[in-house]
Amino acid sequence: MLELKQVTAGYGKIDVLRGVSLEARAGEITALVGPNGAGKSTLLRSISGTVVSAAGSITFKGIPLSGRPPHKIASMGIAHVQEGRMVFGSMSVEENLLMGAYLKDRRGKIKESMAFVTGLFPRLRERMRQQAGTLSGGEQQMLALGRALMMRPELILLDEPSLGLAPLLVDTIYSSLETLNREGLTILLVEQNVRRALTYSQRAYVLENGEVILQGRSADILVDSAVTSAYLGVPLEGEDRLIRQSL
Repeated sequence: MLELKQVTAGYGKIDVLRGVSLEARAGEITALVGPNGAGKSTLLRSISGTVVSAAGSITFKGIPLSGRPPHKIASMGIAHVQEGRMVFGSMSVEENLLMGAYLKDRRGKIKESMAFVTGLFPRLRERMRQQAGTLSGGEQQMLALGRALMMRPELILLDEPSLGLAPLLVDTIYSSLETLNREGLTILLVEQNVRRALTYSQRAYVLENGEVILQGRSADILVDSAVTSAYLGVPLEGEDRLIRQSL
């Protein structure tokens, strides 16, 4: 569904990503893990168009994304849930959700989308009139994800959904992701909780210093503890059971 080939991107003259290639297959959860500053968020922004790639190509269902503004990319069926949740604090929960349904060709399905989102997150139904800024961190994460789902995307770019949340709320968020994935939603997941990311995803990429240093089946990477090795800066183990990407 999504393919990046040799993508270089950054801010000003600083390249954060250097020749990154990866793919997200339809109907799968693909995890992107790595240390802070590795370029994970920049990669998601490059896909959604908020960071312009300096080189390489990004395609969605075979259609090039390079040069398209963010609202055009969103209209193609790609939703981006950024780190930090980014809800509209002075607006109500309901107003936040309606903002996710702004695309013209989806306005006729607002009631259907609202029922879907509140069915997935019943707590939002209870707080429809409440200002989003007064919600707990976990509720705000539900709202951010729910707002993205209002457009009924085919692909969600999800950045650090468990950041700063209590374990019980993290379980709730990941249970919803599992449900969405079973229903066919494709997810590209950036997550600091490496074990959880690898447990819930089918495939994973390890990003370090703006480059993909390892890719393979999530179950293989989890069993071989390769990600931990990458974080600690010691040689990777079990490379015979993993796919090392040529850089």
